[in-house]
Amino acid sequence: MSNKPTTQPQAEETINLGRLFGVLFDHKWLIIFVTGLFMLMGIVHGMLATPIYQADALVQIERRSSVSPFGDVGNVLGVEALNTPAEVQILQSRLVLGQVVDRLGRDVIIRPVEIPVIGDFVLRRGIPRPGFMVGYPHVWGDESLDVGRFELADSRRGQSILVERSIDNRYRVFVNEEPVGSGEIGRVEAFLDGDLELSIDSFDAAIGSRFQLMKQSRTSAIRSIGGRLQVIESGGAVRQPACCA
Repeated sequence: MSNKPTTQPQAEETINLGRLFGVLFDHKWLIIFVTGLFMLMGIVHGMLATPIYQADALVQIERRSSVSPFGDVGNVLGVEALNTPAEVQILQSRLVLGQVVDRLGRDVIIRPVEIPVIGDFVLRRGIPRPGFMVGYPHVWGDESLDVGRFELADSRRGQSILVERSIDNRYRVFVNEEPVGSGEIGRVEAFLDGDLELSIDSFDAAIGSRFQLMKQSRTSAIRSIGGRLQVIESGGAVRQPACCA
């Protein structure tokens, strides 16, 4: 008689769906709470996050005319006369970016004193100042500052200047939280022994509201623009996407 190996039937693992749904139902409030909490956090983050914008520009480089009698040989041979990499480097050079800084005044930084955490959201949404916030230095959405002239000595570049709205069409100037003088809106005023010349055209804000003024170095302004500028070649042209916050 031959001995045949005996096999034991393997136990089949089954999922009890009724029991599974029962466990989920017993913890339904915990599941709803966690889901709602993360949903609320996503909504709050989307509202408070600073939007980032991107702009694209297409720059066409014109081929320079040549007085050489062989100037059109390149066109006959199908050779492009443009030196696109060199033109791209010119667009990214300190010479060009420096002219942008000088013409647009990109070395001047004007920032409102914001409410912690929600300050940017309040300004973007234009939320007006409530009555209980009168007297606080934080700027709200319906308040603004228009600076007509801001000249600062080179030795003080990078130093923060605080401008506070005062009474009777006047404002006060602070350096390192220390008052250095006051001026009248609409007039050119001098502070810090002539190191600071300031003219505020309009200051539409509640009394006590503050704005921060700073004039960074020209090199820092050029680096700031260059860090957000990309110039790439696109089919014989130059594609320049520039983004800013």
